Amino acid sequence: MQKDHAWREDSMVGLTEENDGFSLVELIVSMLVSMLVISSVVLFITVAMNFYRSTNEELKLQMESQIAMNLIADIVIETKSDVIMNYITIDGYNYPVLDINTGVFDSVSATTINYHHIIVYDSNTNRLLYDKYQETAGVTFVLEDEVRNNILGEGNLKKVFLADYVTGLNVTQSGALIQITIDFANGDNTYHATQNINMRNSSE
Repeated sequence: MQKDHAWREDSMVGLTEENDGFSLVELIVSMLVSMLVISSVVLFITVAMNFYRSTNEELKLQMESQIAMNLIADIVIETKSDVIMNYITIDGYNYPVLDINTGVFDSVSATTINYHHIIVYDSNTNRLLYDKYQETAGVTFVLEDEVRNNILGEGNLKKVFLADYVTGLNVTQSGALIQITIDFANGDNTYHATQNINMRNSSE
């Protein structure tokens, strides 16, 4: 009987040794390894998301630039007058303004209809605003009045947002060659757009 009891004790000892759990050191090591793996995954996802966000923001700036440049180029090509930058002060703010003149022959009235294509850089909202004004006989065109009354102001239905995220607008002219420069910024992303345009109807 004693022999049988001893055999059972030996068997239980062996069973206990085979089913021991992790030691404290093993548990700590496994937790550290798990934390390193999780940290690496989180870091990878964070870097990937930041890269995607940065690329997306840069693409957005390029699209804004393309839209603005295409419209300005289409207008400049058709003008016969010089393209100069005007600076108009309204309510204490200085607004760089492009006033580009074009003419379209009307076969019905056999006259030329003159237009002012007005592009305003509003540094308060970082936007380019656009308006097309048609000259009318007997009405004197005043650029400052048109900018104040028909382009600026949140409630103005005529106001067209040509581009967002704008931080600078500049134009230089040398003969028939006009260089338009627009700077953009959104967060840490910046974009510098420059385009050279030749006036089709220039007399030079």
